[in-house]
Amino acid sequence: MTSASQAKAAIPPAVNRIGYLQFAQRYGMIVVLAAMIAMFSILRPETFPTLANAQSILNNQAVLIVIAMAAMMGLIVGAFDLSIAATLSLSSALVIGLQGQGVPWPFAVLAALVCGGLIGLVNGAFIVARFNSFVVTLATSTVISGIAMWYTGGQVLFAKIDPTFLNTGRGRLLGFVYPLYLTAALVVLLWFVLEHTPLGRKLYATGSNLEAARLTGLPTGRLTMAGLAAGGVLAALAGVMQSAKIGSGQPDIGAVFLLPAFAAAFLGASAIKPGRFNPLGTVVGVYLVATGFTGLVLLGVDIWIQPIFYGLVLLVAIIAPRLAELARARGERRAMLRKVGAAGVPR
Repeated sequence: MTSASQAKAAIPPAVNRIGYLQFAQRYGMIVVLAAMIAMFSILRPETFPTLANAQSILNNQAVLIVIAMAAMMGLIVGAFDLSIAATLSLSSALVIGLQGQGVPWPFAVLAALVCGGLIGLVNGAFIVARFNSFVVTLATSTVISGIAMWYTGGQVLFAKIDPTFLNTGRGRLLGFVYPLYLTAALVVLLWFVLEHTPLGRKLYATGSNLEAARLTGLPTGRLTMAGLAAGGVLAALAGVMQSAKIGSGQPDIGAVFLLPAFAAAFLGASAIKPGRFNPLGTVVGVYLVATGFTGLVLLGVDIWIQPIFYGLVLLVAIIAPRLAELARARGERRAMLRKVGAAGVPR
């Protein structure tokens, strides 16, 4: 027997199982995505495995990825920010309305992003004051939705839109829309900040255990507000991108993004970095949901299946990490018992 085979044989089966489980936790969702693509390609070979369909799936999720990142930033610091959908709607209306009033489109975009950041800071101030994030952001979401309705008069805004602004949302390079490139750059930036900078580690520490982070000297209040402000800016950016894409500002367009955004964020916590919200996992979650829904549509399911599908995905996203963690703990416990048994009980 070779030394390599001897070393492999020396590894207890329980340890092997733990390693397989860790691999499944980290990359299982990617495997599921690949299997889903293969399944729909077999079932609908004439429509699903085509370049046009692949480009459509990739291009159409740019806004959802950004709003999912907004949800993720709140979750990282331990808060549920339900106001991101209303912020998207308000920024969508604001960026078009300001252009209609003669404001150059870059300044209209900047105003929308600043508005999103301010909303995040308001949410953060209440949450730092120990109010429940779910209740606070539900209340601010209602207020923001009312402001969006007041600003637009309950109407869709589409007058005097700068053609250059529209091109930022509809232009293509190598078959992919400009917002997709912006989204890819944003994901890489968030990944770098969260995974490779002290700020990212502090944000994760704040969301993981607020009291422990505070006792170690971290400015948890400022970190919480920073995370929510970043989420507000991202939600506003999603609204700007949506307006550039559809060529109008709609005061209630954000509602359709809320559930998919949180589903993708929670799915993201089950991949790449299991147990914590992360940008790369969130992107995988977005495309898993998008691929599944696109495949179902091509199979001829009715449109009402969409909310049911998103709801089931969210349930799976919440339950799956817990089940995986229980299985992992059980495997570690068995490995420890076998180790103790092999060593024998001291007299």
